[in-house]
Amino acid sequence: MEREKARVSYPNLSGFERVLVTSDLHGDLKGFRKLLGELEFSDSDALIICGDILEKGDESLALLSEIVKMSERGNTFALLGNNDIAFTYWREGRATDEDMLRYLRHTEKSVLWDMLRALGLDESDMAAAHSAVFERYSKEIAFLDSLPHVIETDFATFVHAGLEPLELEEQDFHFNIGTKEFHRQTHRFPKPVIVGHWPISNYSERVISVAPIVNRETNVISIDGGNSLKTWGQINCLVFDKSRDWTAHHTDSLPIIRCLDSQEETKDPQLILFPRTRCEVDKNDCCAARVYLPELGLKLTVPTEDIYDYRGTSYITDRFTYAFEVKPGDEFSLCGIERDCAIVKRDSVVGKYFGKWEYKEP
Repeated sequence: MEREKARVSYPNLSGFERVLVTSDLHGDLKGFRKLLGELEFSDSDALIICGDILEKGDESLALLSEIVKMSERGNTFALLGNNDIAFTYWREGRATDEDMLRYLRHTEKSVLWDMLRALGLDESDMAAAHSAVFERYSKEIAFLDSLPHVIETDFATFVHAGLEPLELEEQDFHFNIGTKEFHRQTHRFPKPVIVGHWPISNYSERVISVAPIVNRETNVISIDGGNSLKTWGQINCLVFDKSRDWTAHHTDSLPIIRCLDSQEETKDPQLILFPRTRCEVDKNDCCAARVYLPELGLKLTVPTEDIYDYRGTSYITDRFTYAFEVKPGDEFSLCGIERDCAIVKRDSVVGKYFGKWEYKEP
C-alpha cells in the first residue's frame, strides 16, 4: 500500500475551560449522551473524539448526525478512524459495490444498514443504494471525508491508532488510523500522544482492565475501552482542566447487581485474550470442539458456541479465571452471565462472581 500523507488539524483550544477526549464510540448514541451528561459538557468546553464514531453499535447514523451538528458549534473536533472511512473508499472506487455488499452481509450493525433502512432500501441493488445514500446523506459523508487523521495541540497530540516517529506532515494516514498494538511501541514522543483503536483490555496480562493506560516511557495514553465490542466495554474519557492536567472518567450502560454471598479472590489468575485466541479446529461436534491456539502452542476443548469467525479466521471467545474477593452487599456492573458464574466489573476491572446476586434496581 502506497504511503498517503495524513491530514493534520491544529485547533486553538486555549479559550476552553476543559478539553474532553474520548474515542471509539461505535454507534453508541445513548452512551455518548450519558457521558456528556455526567461530565456536564457545555459550550465552554471542547470535545475531541479520537475516531471510530461508527459501526458495531445500534445507532451509528443517529450518532453521526448528532456529532455533525455538534461540530458546527465550533467546540467538537473529531478524528477519522478505520471504521469511519468506508464511504470515502466507496466514493473513490477503492471499495466497489460488491465490497460493500460483502460487508453488509458480514455485519448486522452498520451505518450503511442504518441508512438503507431509513431509505426503505435493502442490499438487493447496491448501485441504487450507492446513488440514494450519497444523495440523501451527502452532508454526513462530506463530514467524514473532511476529518483529519491527526489533531495537534500545545499540550497533546491526538490520533486514532498510532503516530509514526516522524514530523506530522510526513505521517502516513494508513498508519494513523490502522496500526495495531501501538501502546507496545518504544519510541518516546515529546508530548502525550492519545490514541484509541486497540481495546485496552487486549493489553491485559493476568486480569482484564479497561481503564486508560499510560506508558510514561513513551508518553502514550491509550483510551479505547472496548465500547460496543466487548461485553465489559465502556466509554473512557480524559478530562483536561484549564491547566491541562487530566483526570479519567468512564461510563457504560450495564446494570448493577448486589452480591449475596462471599467469595475469595483468585490468587493466580490466567488470561487468554484476542488476538491470541486465534484457533485451528482439530475436532468438532455438536457440543464441544478440540482447538489449537498457534499463538500459545496450546490445545483446548471448548464449547462449540465459543468459536466464531472474524474476517475469515477462527477465534475462540476470550477466556480468564480471575474472580473478585466479594462480601455480601458488594455491588458490581453485570457484563454477562455464563453457565456457572456472572461476569462482573468494578472500577474498570473485570472478573467472575460465582455466588447468588440480585439486581440493584428492577
